[in-house]
Amino acid sequence: MSNKNKEFEWLRSKVVREYLNISAATLQNLRISGKIRSRKIMGSYYYNKLDLENLL
Repeated sequence: MSNKNKEFEWLRSKVVREYLNISAATLQNLRISGKIRSRKIMGSYYYNKLDLENLL
């Protein structure tokens, strides 16, 4: 899969927490500090998959 396609993949908070094995508070800190991009859609946060891969 190309980086262009990954750029548009968004994951829900629960999936991200399980993937990174982190708490909800840690995920919130990553979002607030700008280390990962997020979008809030109807009360749920979605996170950019490419940012998560770059974080690792």
